[in-house]
Amino acid sequence: MPRDPYPVRQELEPVTRMANRRLAAILAADIVGYSAAMSVHDEGTLRQLKFAQSAVLPILEDHGGRIIDLAGDGILAEFGSAVRAVESAIKMQSRMQRINDETGASLLFNWNRYW
Repeated sequence: MPRDPYPVRQELEPVTRMANRRLAAILAADIVGYSAAMSVHDEGTLRQLKFAQSAVLPILEDHGGRIIDLAGDGILAEFGSAVRAVESAIKMQSRMQRINDETGASLLFNWNRYW
């Protein structure tokens, strides 16, 4: 009998219980033009970033989102509902537009979609 080229297959036991799975909507966003803005005025851009985060992160949480990671200007969040994720994104962008109108800043989020 020929030797099985995948011996691990023989060692696996059949799954006897249902795997713990759940559906989630992932929201990924970053600020448009952030790197270019940092190269021109890093301290001011970082201040604007911190202000923007303080304005929008509570929106994520208010819509049932869980912040997974904040990396530089990026936000990664998980939602139990795609509808809540989209509602959150719309409200965040609206808040950023209002802040831009009031302060003359030009920070907006770029939304990345993972299908």
